[in-house]
Amino acid sequence: AAALAEDGWREIELLLTYSRRLGARETRLLSGVRWALPGDKAAVVEIAGNAYEHDRLHRDPMVPKEVADGVKREWASAAFESGEGGTLVMQCENRVVGFLMPKLIDSAVIVDLLAVAPEFRGRGFARKLLDTAIHSFRSKLHIRAGTQRSNDAAIELYESSGFAIISRQSTFHK
Repeated sequence: AAALAEDGWREIELLLTYSRRLGARETRLLSGVRWALPGDKAAVVEIAGNAYEHDRLHRDPMVPKEVADGVKREWASAAFESGEGGTLVMQCENRVVGFLMPKLIDSAVIVDLLAVAPEFRGRGFARKLLDTAIHSFRSKLHIRAGTQRSNDAAIELYESSGFAIISRQSTFHK
């Protein structure tokens, strides 16, 4: 890391990758969570554009916030359109307030994107989305998720849900 810093590289984030074994005993289905419908796309994309702050683009002072937000919107839009793994949404007060986009890879499910609208955080909605994904994909061997070391809420969510860190990776930008 010191050699990279001498060459003008900056450490932007430390990405933590978590994993948890799945099995047939997963039985929690929670109210308010459902599979997304085509009409949910705009809400999901809007949440994606406003919910992130710990990822490598939002933490890089050289990347304008509008650009970082736009990347998250495009990512969510493309993932929603692909339909791979479906999208789980959390509904509250008759609107979509959070989502989880899984990716299915071999014997694992990857939490590709997970977000809750800022004004609805702290109500357990991310946990409900994660618990529903764990239940929905219980036939897979593992569920994996990544988060940044600076994201205390996500770390607490994954660790309290039985996930363990399997890797740490630094991201550098020049």
